[in-house]
Amino acid sequence: MTQDDKETLGDLVNRLKAGSGGTPAERAAAQDKLISEYKSARVSEQEAEKLGNLGEQLNDTKSASQNASSADERRREYLRRVSTPRFQKN
Repeated sequence: MTQDDKETLGDLVNRLKAGSGGTPAERAAAQDKLISEYKSARVSEQEAEKLGNLGEQLNDTKSASQNASSADERRREYLRRVSTPRFQKN
């Protein structure tokens, strides 16, 4: 656990302790909300790197797909020209 994680967790604990007023149901709801916010805000360095890698893979796939469709289009045009009788002009 990094120092930043420890500080964030310490802040969460302090906020949970400070919210000790109200009914038990209100406290439980407030605690659940704080814990949910804490969990959603955390993204590890490894997760961020994985997301970056997924973005790069998506871009690579997209460019490969565009290149393939462009090659298919040229192939179709070539076949159309080859199969067209010479006396017809397009």
